[in-house]
Amino acid sequence: MCRSEEELVNIVIGEAVLSLADDYLDISVVTIVDKLKQMLKAETDESRRKNIIDAIQKTCLSPALIRNDTALPFDADKNTARIVQVWH
Repeated sequence: MCRSEEELVNIVIGEAVLSLADDYLDISVVTIVDKLKQMLKAETDESRRKNIIDAIQKTCLSPALIRNDTALPFDADKNTARIVQVWH
């Protein structure tokens, strides 16, 4: 079965959320992004690394977060909605 890039990104986000739930941790944008960063550090497959990076961007760049000037867990260019720096 061939999955679209968007499906693969959503699967990665789901894996991060389930991992947080399994560990009885809060599920929020910040904790999901932190878990995705951990997954990225451990991943060696380049295709999967790309999906994880895309998942971080998709999670971080929620329009509500950017529009409301919420304190973001990363640096972003709010004019272009692109992450400037993912790793702190």
